[in-house]
Amino acid sequence: MKRIKIIGFILVFLWLTLNSYADTLTLQRCIDMALERSVLSQQQLYNESIRVLEEKTALSYRMPQLHLQGQAHYQSDVVQFSGNPVFELPDIPKDQYKAYVEVMQPLYAGGSIGIKSRLTTMENEIGRKAMEVDLYKVKEAVTALYFGILLTEKQASLLKSTLEELDRQYQLMVSREKHGVVQRNFLDQFALQIKKVNGQLLEINYKWQSLQAMLSSWTGITLTSDTMLQVPGFSEDRGEEVVRPEVEILNVRVSYMETLTGIQQAAKKPNLVLFGQGGVGRPNPFNFFETGTAGFYIVGLRLNWNIYDYGRVKRALEITRLKQQNLMTKRDFLSENFSRDYRQNDLETKKYMALYNNTKESIELQEQIVKRVKSQLDNGVATTTDYLQEMNTLLQLRLQMEIQDVQRYHYYYKSQLSLGTL
Repeated sequence: MKRIKIIGFILVFLWLTLNSYADTLTLQRCIDMALERSVLSQQQLYNESIRVLEEKTALSYRMPQLHLQGQAHYQSDVVQFSGNPVFELPDIPKDQYKAYVEVMQPLYAGGSIGIKSRLTTMENEIGRKAMEVDLYKVKEAVTALYFGILLTEKQASLLKSTLEELDRQYQLMVSREKHGVVQRNFLDQFALQIKKVNGQLLEINYKWQSLQAMLSSWTGITLTSDTMLQVPGFSEDRGEEVVRPEVEILNVRVSYMETLTGIQQAAKKPNLVLFGQGGVGRPNPFNFFETGTAGFYIVGLRLNWNIYDYGRVKRALEITRLKQQNLMTKRDFLSENFSRDYRQNDLETKKYMALYNNTKESIELQEQIVKRVKSQLDNGVATTTDYLQEMNTLLQLRLQMEIQDVQRYHYYYKSQLSLGTL
């Protein structure tokens, strides 16, 4: 019997632990779920498939190119050799055809084939970074909603505890009013204060419902009143390097422009191709005196070199360099903007940390004041108005501290978003 009780206790403990874990949400989990549900993630999978295919295509240009060609025609006239007294020449047919396979193997293209392959890789990287820019907006939206819900939950919890205290005092005043110790006006003042706090709580609850509905639509997680959002902590490693995808995509585009100059310079270099043709024709394309169907082949080297281009390559290089400089200027401008955002958010984090500690000390002092006024109220020295004023001051300080508590974490994570490290 004792063993059964122990097993039952362990099972209940495990059930409670698992339920507690299941009802606890973290910021990172919300972000991960939102990214997973986003249609942009599906596009990312398609883009990855495109990248693999395009890179395979780029590599295929290094392989021999195989072409099958054919031609059949009838012509109105042909060359004729008649009346030769020495030997008789065959008549060349007017209906002719040929079919052959041509193989071309690039031997030298000024390095353009390898450069094109690298450009393809960079183009896919640019597409991936562009997708990350859109996905980062999802992170920002989810982070804002998460901290909004945290704030409303803390405010609602504080208002509920204040209502409980006010209601307890109100019931005490009702008892005293029955015995003629206090006047009815004191009860009305308590009732009015309770109504005010109830109104604040009602507003907070509607705001919470709105925020949790939006967060649920992003993450697919159904939030209930039992769902507990975990307050994120601070990270010890707080670097200041900007790695936002908006900056990273410009870094890749700058490198792309640099690589593109290699293609443009390759246009000034010779192209050497090894080629070969083999097939059948009538008459033999290389021997018109062989008028029947005959096989033929040819192998050799083909050179193509544009030795003068009227300065087109030089101008193209200059244009590319200017575009590259433009991208670098834009990158530095964006990076500096994000750095400014980081410094501002970091300053706000420190400000709210200082305010939080200061308000915490103020609350300790105000709690002592409330206790003294409550004692004076019980002894008939202080009025109900005095007590309610001090209680309201304490409530405002506590609400202020809860706001500052959430804001210090919120601005910390906003600073990480500014850097791109979240």
